[in-house]
Amino acid sequence: MLTYQNFIRFECEPGVHKFWIIRAGVSEITFTYYKQFVDADLLAGKIYLIEVRAQMEGIRMEPVNPLSDEQELYRVKKVLNRKASINANKIMVKRKYGVNKIHKSWADKGMNKYEAFKEKDKIEYLDPNWYLEPEDLILNEDNKRRKADI
Repeated sequence: MLTYQNFIRFECEPGVHKFWIIRAGVSEITFTYYKQFVDADLLAGKIYLIEVRAQMEGIRMEPVNPLSDEQELYRVKKVLNRKASINANKIMVKRKYGVNKIHKSWADKGMNKYEAFKEKDKIEYLDPNWYLEPEDLILNEDNKRRKADI
């Protein structure tokens, strides 16, 4: 999972997965949950990227296609190779961020709209061929080579 300036490493088994994210929005009038879903069929031993962006109107989760957008891939590599991002990821791994199980009621609330989103064709898809190898994450800039510790 990749945000504008940081990333979270999340390892899972190969196969079919549903990723979802929820953001609670509070206003003077209402308490709203913004949801986004990504379906994926992951291959073993590969690296996949999903970018997460908080927006005024909610939250956006978008699979990164390294095959079609070199500019986006370059930006992603810069984030993954930043020393601050690498250090933040180490802290999150140490704290088991993203590993802790969420309460069943939150999982039910998060997934209760999945079918409605699917009917409206609002679910993103992470293609199994949109993967990277570890050497693809190396950023060669100004003759300095750095490798993300992921």
